[in-house]
Amino acid sequence: MALLTFRQIEKSYGVVPVLKGIDLVVEPGEVLALVGENGAGKSTLMRIAAGLAAPSAGAMLLDGASAPATLHDAERAGIVMVHQEFCLAPHLTVAENVFLGRELTRGLFTDRKAMETRARALLAELGSMAPVRARLRDLPVSDWQMIELAKAFARQPKLILMDEPTAVLSAAEAGNLFTRIRAFRESGGSVIFTSHRLDEVKAIADRVAVLRDGQIVRVEKAQAISEDEMAEAMVGRPLAEIYPPRRGAAPRKALLSVVGLSSPDTVEDASLDIREGEVLGISGLVGSGRTELFEALLGLRQAKCRSFVLRGKERRLPAAREAWALKLAYLTEDRKGKGLLLGKSLDQNVALTRGAIAGAAWIDRRAKRNA
Repeated sequence: MALLTFRQIEKSYGVVPVLKGIDLVVEPGEVLALVGENGAGKSTLMRIAAGLAAPSAGAMLLDGASAPATLHDAERAGIVMVHQEFCLAPHLTVAENVFLGRELTRGLFTDRKAMETRARALLAELGSMAPVRARLRDLPVSDWQMIELAKAFARQPKLILMDEPTAVLSAAEAGNLFTRIRAFRESGGSVIFTSHRLDEVKAIADRVAVLRDGQIVRVEKAQAISEDEMAEAMVGRPLAEIYPPRRGAAPRKALLSVVGLSSPDTVEDASLDIREGEVLGISGLVGSGRTELFEALLGLRQAKCRSFVLRGKERRLPAAREAWALKLAYLTEDRKGKGLLLGKSLDQNVALTRGAIAGAAWIDRRAKRNA
């Protein structure tokens, strides 16, 4: 018997259809990968499975019976979701986050020692050495992801929904996670796994379901479908049209040239050149200073440099507000914690970097909404 069954699942937000008649099953002891472009409906389907959203039409079965309709009922039934956005409390310790909402107790009191011991073991199974007594806010984002995963396994689930779990992990950390997933599968557990990294899908999945525009367009055993075939199914056209050959281009002018950029304890004597019309990739292991380099460059942390030349003009290293005025934008690693004001509206967030819109003392609300 299938563990989880989706029958003609539909979901719309207002007049916008997101899922259109999804038929899919998840077997016991299986890793099912969901792949698709952004907006294909992967996260929405996972949220329905986790009890976080109700389908507009269709039915979902768990072990042949009606599936739980709420988050708490789903967790009690053994369905746990690891979100793409972290659901953690930065002011609490690692151990407190792992058992958040399900604290271990001794009598009437929280058993901190037991939680720390168990959290340490759960993290070790994921290859993580995150200190269980440390406050979450003092740790790198990659540790947050491992803590989120440890929290899921601490609930002893039979189905884990993993939404882009490797997005902030190094290759070694992702390998540790896959080792843990395989052990979970061998014990009879099931996983629904989403990722844009198709090589990871091939490495960990038993089956692959491809979503496009809210519909399942292909379901195959992972060994029977190549990465190129997955990509073509995701976008609905041949790979040659997805990645057309690059044309030769004349040498481009320098847009930004930075020499000797340093920030205390994080970045030392870094230099880079970015040309007009160019994408420059910066790579490195977790903790190597990539994020700190960007923050130093954009005036978000203390820094200095020997030379900062923007569009042919020598300048001093800009502060954050000056960087925006110079049309240097930054998309943060932690969108939720550092990039957005979650209590504010969409138009307020979009207009954040434009100050008072017209530069006046009062906010032009019409201009803000239009922007």
